[in-house]
Amino acid sequence: MRSIFVFLSVLVFVLAMRHALTCKLATYMIYHDFQKRSVVLYTVVSYHELLDRVSELLDNMLRKLPRERDYNAVFGRIAGVLMQEYSLTIPALDLRFRFTLFMQEEFDSIPKERWKLNDPEWLHEKEQAAKTKLVSWIQEQIKESEGSNEV
Repeated sequence: MRSIFVFLSVLVFVLAMRHALTCKLATYMIYHDFQKRSVVLYTVVSYHELLDRVSELLDNMLRKLPRERDYNAVFGRIAGVLMQEYSLTIPALDLRFRFTLFMQEEFDSIPKERWKLNDPEWLHEKEQAAKTKLVSWIQEQIKESEGSNEV
């Protein structure tokens, strides 16, 4: 009987991973059976989904022409996702400031004579590098918040 419950719980969890709304229900069912391990499994899945969502929001913003971008709205959505999923209260303005700092790091790493400000591909490459750094920074913040929650 126990093995049937385990099999059904895992099956429900795998099916629920495709649908974010039912993922919590499936995790709750497995939690009663596997205790600690299922929580870690759910956190890993949710963690990667969150980073993908943040990356997708930034990619959508960076596809637009710079004058058409709504930085406040995008970073506001990212801050909302972080608050909703991980209860991280990082203001949207702080996220935008971090992104700007990471862009500045990219420019500072290259001598000014080698800047190609009129080359859209070169600028896009620098923006992608800044996006990668921002996603990594968010990843660190999540790990820090999870570490402080365990204590």
